[in-house]
Amino acid sequence: MKRGQVTFFTIVALLVIVIAVFITYLMPPRIKTEFPSAISLPPHLQSVHNMVNTCLSFAAKNAVLVTAARGGSYTPKKVYEYPPLLISYLYNQGQSLLPTLQEMETSIAKVTRDLAQECVDFSRFPTLKITPVRAMESTAIIDENKVTIQTTYPLTIIKDAVKSDLSIPYTHTVAVNLKRVYNALSLINNNIQKDPSSVPLSTTLQTGMNVEVMSLDEKTFLYVLTDRQSIIDDLPLTIIFAVGV
Repeated sequence: MKRGQVTFFTIVALLVIVIAVFITYLMPPRIKTEFPSAISLPPHLQSVHNMVNTCLSFAAKNAVLVTAARGGSYTPKKVYEYPPLLISYLYNQGQSLLPTLQEMETSIAKVTRDLAQECVDFSRFPTLKITPVRAMESTAIIDENKVTIQTTYPLTIIKDAVKSDLSIPYTHTVAVNLKRVYNALSLINNNIQKDPSSVPLSTTLQTGMNVEVMSLDEKTFLYVLTDRQSIIDDLPLTIIFAVGV
């Protein structure tokens, strides 16, 4: 636990975290020509399935990182503007804004879907006519040591006047303990109501995470939680949020 005024080096550190997450978020993955699968499909359907699966794998991991960096919700109820950062409030002026686990699941599912749709590129297959049967749909389930994202994206594919359907569901698992993170946020949220400017050592030890508290202005504190037990592509899960008094 640390407390202090935001310094140049603190801002640089935060920018490194946020930029690392969002560069990963914005960069499309390298589409593999082969993807391990127990599913047996004709070669042209397998190639399309591989591409979508690779995009969804990329999207699922980054959806968890982005949701954490936005304080547990990609569409928070209130944000603190600290250009170029928009920091989600967890607590503001006596009101808890802590998202529920269900809201976190909804956020992860939405970001997964949005990212995957940006990544999927049917122009890679000029000899195929590919038409989505319906919009991509994703759901996320937060368990003790993993987040499972399930996606459906049925497609109609025509090759040489032969029509085929590709409707296999996609499932991806991200090995992070978001329930532990949520419990840590709940503990800190309870403490904030007593003293928004610091976290007792006992609470920090209970969370099992690195907790930093810094002052953004006279009425706003910045919290940064780092869970070094949850690593995604060499990035520790980092939760960033603001507290207003």
